[in-house]
Amino acid sequence: MKTLIKYRMLHGGEGEALMPGAITNLSDAKNQLAHKKSLPTPQQGSGHDIDAILNEGGIDPNSLELIQLSE
Repeated sequence: MKTLIKYRMLHGGEGEALMPGAITNLSDAKNQLAHKKSLPTPQQGSGHDIDAILNEGGIDPNSLELIQLSE
């Protein structure tokens, strides 16, 4: 099983990322997308949340769509 994460860029483009495993939690998807895009991930207790980090990376955090793919 793999998960395709589709998202919109803040400049209007679209992107997608293929992730291993089944991701069903939106919070997990945001963290894994940030990691895949080499964006800094939020540290426990820091003032940065994952939505702010995705925004800084040019990704609209409210646009994520998760599509489950079987192999």
